[in-house]
This record gives sequence, C-alpha cells and structure tokens, in this order.
Amino acid sequence: MLMQSQYLGLFNTTSNGNSSNRIFAVEYNTKQSIDIEDIDEMHEGIDVNGLKSIPATYFSIEERNNISLELINLHPIQVWVDYNGEKLLTVTLAPTTSFP
Repeated sequence: MLMQSQYLGLFNTTSNGNSSNRIFAVEYNTKQSIDIEDIDEMHEGIDVNGLKSIPATYFSIEERNNISLELINLHPIQVWVDYNGEKLLTVTLAPTTSFP
C-alpha cells in the first residue's frame, strides 16, 4: 500500500536538510508543501540531504535557454543519472516523443 508522506520516507522534521544525511534523490512532485519550500505543485527537482529542491531544466538548442519541464503537460520525458564514480553526478532530463 502506497501512502503519501511529506518527507518521502527519507526525512523527518529534524533530519530534513541535515548535511550528515548523505542522501540524493530525483523528485517528481505533484503536491506542493509550502512548509518545506516546494517550488510549486508540479515539478521535477534534485534533492540533496533534504527536500528543498533545485529546479530541473533542460537546455533547448532552438531557444538557446534553459527550459523547465512541467509534469502537468503529460508529455513523456526521459531521465537518466550518470555518476563517474568519484565526484561528478549528472542528472539529465529531456522531453521525448515516446516512452523508451
């Protein structure tokens, strides 16, 4: 049974944002929680040691700008995470015409 949790089962009121957590998460949020400073109710974000998301964007060659992806439009997106094994972690998001 899936249950809604404000802290995603990762944190609580005292551990949220603590640098000793050593947690990384890619979040797909469909409900805004103002008390944890959510960006908005429909967003993708990167969470490091807490739930204050860093907004996820992709670079559009056509528009020559970073573009936010919106979950509400229901278009498929592809996401992948790469880690070089030492210090560099990259999360890539891109709109796609079909599901992989």
